[in-house]
Amino acid sequence: MIKKTSKLEDVVTTYFNTNHYNSLSENTRRTYWYGLNGICKRNPTMTIKRLTPRVCKKLYNSWCEEVSPSHANENYRILSLLLSYCIEAGVMGDNPMLSVVKRTVGRRGISWTEDQVVAFCDTAFTKFKWRDVGLIALLSYKLNVRPIFLRRLMWSNVDLVEGVMTLYSDSIKLDADLKAMLLEQDEHWGFQKLVFPRYYKGMNEYLPYTHAQVSDIVKRIKAEAGLPDEIKLNDLRRDR
Repeated sequence: MIKKTSKLEDVVTTYFNTNHYNSLSENTRRTYWYGLNGICKRNPTMTIKRLTPRVCKKLYNSWCEEVSPSHANENYRILSLLLSYCIEAGVMGDNPMLSVVKRTVGRRGISWTEDQVVAFCDTAFTKFKWRDVGLIALLSYKLNVRPIFLRRLMWSNVDLVEGVMTLYSDSIKLDADLKAMLLEQDEHWGFQKLVFPRYYKGMNEYLPYTHAQVSDIVKRIKAEAGLPDEIKLNDLRRDR
């Protein structure tokens, strides 16, 4: 049973076992799962009691600064939903997220053409240092999966024998080309847990690429390929 002093991660675990969560579509469950676990990971000691309007505003602003306003708005929506669950459970009286003024993000309405995807990936695969981002882009485009999920993908979620990738509860079949590329990726990086690792020398550890690191590499690849700057990696899934 959750209470005011419960850690946020414990509340999230409880919510994942509710009928409401399990009645959602697989894509929505996946989005909530990654979003809520990401928030908990960055705030491991946060309790429900500490989620005041001031703290919620601070969290929102940090999401805007560290990633983007659109990412912040998505986290706002997901955390607000969790806190509404807490209200229904009698743990909170009001939803502190509702006091946060969200930043306006215009609808992009931009999508990649197939020729642009081919040009981007062909360019990315010419340099080993760009290969990871090229494969993330190709997987995102072909499988209709958000890049943020792929950045955190682990080998334990990829069956290279059967050619199946598991993202949360979804099993996604890989075509022959993607399977072959992931087999090659395994030859390079299969000695550690991440499919797309970034080595941090100071920490002597392999960790996922950050949003900023991927964005920087994407810009370099687009410039090399002569692609317009306005198309973004997240646009690979738009209108598909």
